[in-house]
Amino acid sequence: MEVEMIHSPYKPAEAPHLAQDFILQLSQNPSLVDILNRILTEFEEFSTHIVHGVEEIKNLRYSKLHNTYIYELSVPDQVSGVYKPQIVIKKLRSFDHTYEVRINQEHHKYRFLYQFNKKRPGDQNLIFLSYGFTKSEFKEDLTNSLSDSNDKIKRAFIECNYNEEVIRKWVTIE
Repeated sequence: MEVEMIHSPYKPAEAPHLAQDFILQLSQNPSLVDILNRILTEFEEFSTHIVHGVEEIKNLRYSKLHNTYIYELSVPDQVSGVYKPQIVIKKLRSFDHTYEVRINQEHHKYRFLYQFNKKRPGDQNLIFLSYGFTKSEFKEDLTNSLSDSNDKIKRAFIECNYNEEVIRKWVTIE
């Protein structure tokens, strides 16, 4: 599965939260980059299929506790370095097309929003990383507003039947 970056926000005010810029900020912390790379590598095992008109992702399991689909991975604890299971991917319940990559550290929660797509019908599945941000008790939670924009971008792709010109408005494709 290929990973692409959305290069244009749905709303101009969201530009500072594009995933590609957030990844550059996080690159200053090698342990976060290692965890993100492991998660992105795990994406290779993911694939989508439609079941009764609903997009489902192979390898995500339904969690009754969280009432949504999740994917767990063992990641090192920031303080002790001991590997512990952590939910690293979560399907956001309130949004049809938005999934969240989660990297939880002691004082910060790093989030990346993404969607599954195809460049053209029949092509392999793609992951379009859209937005990235940090959640903490001192910052506004951007999850809902950015997830809403991510869903609107995906709906634009669906409505145009994945027309390449429309996709290029948000994503650089080869």
